[in-house]
Amino acid sequence: MKSSNFPLFDERRRIGLGAARLGYNRAVLLVLVWISGLHVLGSDGLKDVQLQGPNYVRRGENLKLRCNYDTESESLYALKWYRESEEFYRYIPKEVPAQQVFPLSGIVVDMNSSDDHNVILQNASRLTGGKFKCVVSAEGSFQTKLDAKNISTVAVGYDAPKLFLSKLSYHPGEIGEANCTLEKTFPPANISWLINDKQVAVRQFLTRTTEDPSDATLTSTFSTLIFNVSNSYSPMFIKCIGELYDLYMETTVIKIQPRAPSYSSFGGVPDPLRGASNSTDSRGKLVGVERKPSVNSSAQCSTLPPPLTSGQTSWWWWVATHSFFFFWDSDLDCSHLS
Repeated sequence: MKSSNFPLFDERRRIGLGAARLGYNRAVLLVLVWISGLHVLGSDGLKDVQLQGPNYVRRGENLKLRCNYDTESESLYALKWYRESEEFYRYIPKEVPAQQVFPLSGIVVDMNSSDDHNVILQNASRLTGGKFKCVVSAEGSFQTKLDAKNISTVAVGYDAPKLFLSKLSYHPGEIGEANCTLEKTFPPANISWLINDKQVAVRQFLTRTTEDPSDATLTSTFSTLIFNVSNSYSPMFIKCIGELYDLYMETTVIKIQPRAPSYSSFGGVPDPLRGASNSTDSRGKLVGVERKPSVNSSAQCSTLPPPLTSGQTSWWWWVATHSFFFFWDSDLDCSHLS
């Protein structure tokens, strides 16, 4: 650097440049420290807070909730549980006792099964449901994070819907009626129908709900299906399906065997006493009433009472002499009559 005719000015200039360089270096150092601090917080702080639990819980059953979290190099300071904005359970490891419960309607905490991750609520009622939150705080940094989940209380049993037909026997081409009922649920259950495994259009059935007479908080759902019996003698399978969210889905099936015209072997009189048999599925539940077509008269025993004469036209005589033939079956051994 050339010397100046003004030495005092040059000295001040050198001092100013040195101070500028020092300030720049300090600024760079502060930025590096700040970035490294962010890295430390990102790697060693509280993270991955997640509330695990079902979407729905049945009334009368226990509700298990779990709060997962990762404190990494730090330790847990406190875990707190809330429904909406009200706290009902707290776990602080350094306090004695570590667990603390706060009274809240519909909440009954199982202290023996609850800990620093889990909380078990006993005997869920219609007041139990709501928005649940777990709030986690880490020791040292006192970082706090939370997660939330909505859980609804559902009332529904385990039995399949009740399915009834308007009558026990149908002929081909008849119009039939089936009724399906699912009782004591909240909210109202959904009912749908299948005929021979094909979905039935909504316009073919009518569904309604009513308040349960024994509990005003529950409902019963009734559905009526109108159907056409097949013109053939092939069996029909009618299914009533009851559903409530993803918590309940049960099916009841009934089999309809169209009844062929049957006549007794004595003068074309219909045979009214052919029996019905119950069918069951693999779980042993009743799935319907199967009507058997009457056997052909040629398969019955051929020995018949004599035909009516003009002096034997009274109805009581005809019944007395013919009634026992109603109980004959094609499986009977008729060899003794030959």
